[in-house]
Amino acid sequence: MSKYHIHTVFFWVHGNTSNQELEAFEKGIEKLGTAPSIDTYYWGKSAGSSREVVDGSFDYSLTILFKNTDDHDAYQLHPVHDEFREKYNALWAKVKVYDVLT
Repeated sequence: MSKYHIHTVFFWVHGNTSNQELEAFEKGIEKLGTAPSIDTYYWGKSAGSSREVVDGSFDYSLTILFKNTDDHDAYQLHPVHDEFREKYNALWAKVKVYDVLT
């Protein structure tokens, strides 16, 4: 049985996104962490690492740990998640999601 369902999302924002839009996006990504089914939540900006094996091309990333897949699925349907997607999806040039069971 898995200990965690780990949900990691990488965001690439459009190059013409204003500082005001980025600040709003950051507040929105922070609000995602309030969903009740989340066990642990982290978000941040690309560290800009220059090592060849590191893909630092993204702008923002979030990693959420859920105690199980049911909690993950509840998060996907939670209004705070829906609000984030609806409010900020126009800022994303690209999004990649990776889900891992540990």
